[in-house]
Amino acid sequence: MGWEFSVFYGVVMRIRRIHLILITLLLFQYPVSNAVNLEFSSVEFEGGEIAVTLQVSDSLPVDLVSYIKKGVPISFEYKMELWKSRSGWLDNHIVNNGVTYRLRYDTWEKEYTILTEKSEMIIENHLDKDREATDLVKSSGLLKMKLKNTTGQFYITGKLTIRTMSLSNLREVESWLKGEISGAKKPDIKNAPDKLGEFLFNTALKISGLKNISEEIRSPFFMIKDGKVVFPEVK
Repeated sequence: MGWEFSVFYGVVMRIRRIHLILITLLLFQYPVSNAVNLEFSSVEFEGGEIAVTLQVSDSLPVDLVSYIKKGVPISFEYKMELWKSRSGWLDNHIVNNGVTYRLRYDTWEKEYTILTEKSEMIIENHLDKDREATDLVKSSGLLKMKLKNTTGQFYITGKLTIRTMSLSNLREVESWLKGEISGAKKPDIKNAPDKLGEFLFNTALKISGLKNISEEIRSPFFMIKDGKVVFPEVK
């Protein structure tokens, strides 16, 4: 009896959460600003690797934050590529690295869940303060890229894509929330909601005005001298 009640309770709570998000998307329809400014906050060379941090230099768009606070799950995907400049020929792509954050605010528990996917690892964080959550997803953290041959000129490209997650992504987040990654074992409720709920959810996303945000940045050329990153002075 206890198991059946647990499954029933999980289904009800899950449907309530998704219905709340549906109502949010349908009632609070306003355009989301695409203004996201990026910067490389650090570029260093250590131990045969380029260590880079890419971050949002100002606040996240107010409209995006409003959707997050209403429980809409969002992903933040950072990607960086290291290139070597080649005069008179195509530049040489050396290596890339990245990190993805999956963020969801639980409007019932008043808590953020953020899953960080980096270097084939998943790190789960639970935060209750808005500033802590936004500060985490606004930065890639330190990402490293191996550089064996340090001769020549190099540059780095960085890209941030902020995506609204689909219902299947939401199900992933909710499976994380019920502990499938952290190790806790609870009843499987993956069959709820049904296909109608998925159709309504995805339709609401399309008409809500909430769209993907994408921004790219490129560093100045730099060289490696005496084991350090050196940016030539611009005359």
